[in-house]
Amino acid sequence: MATINPRLSVTVTPRVDAVLTRFATATGQSKSATVGGILDESYDMLAKMVKVIEAARAAQSNMPQQVIQPFKDAHSHLEQQLGLVLADVHHTADDLLRDVEQIERRTRKAARTSTRRGAASGRERNAPPLSNRGGKPIREKQAGRTKSLKGKAKVAS
Repeated sequence: MATINPRLSVTVTPRVDAVLTRFATATGQSKSATVGGILDESYDMLAKMVKVIEAARAAQSNMPQQVIQPFKDAHSHLEQQLGLVLADVHHTADDLLRDVEQIERRTRKAARTSTRRGAASGRERNAPPLSNRGGKPIREKQAGRTKSLKGKAKVAS
């Protein structure tokens, strides 16, 4: 069955693929739909950039530098605006992620507190941990000498 929308094949880096996969999973869309939506939302900006680039190329071959400069300035301005929009997205996302991390820290802290309380209730509070058997190390080094467990001092070699 033919489709109205053209299909594209796009190659991306592994890190872009990873973030697209996470984004698609989080939104419940396919990666294709995610990329298509992002490009669709950027349509107006992309169309203006194409016009500016096409005009700049045409002007480059046909017009003097004085006429070309306004197109270059417009292109730079559009790139700057894109950067501001992306910075705003980063700022908003950072705030959201910071809030989520605080909630996760509180949840982990509450879980640790309840675990500690639950572990202490089954035995005395001052009792040593179950893994402590009171064993001594086989040898202790003291000022160049080695002391065995039987108490005999030997010169360390």
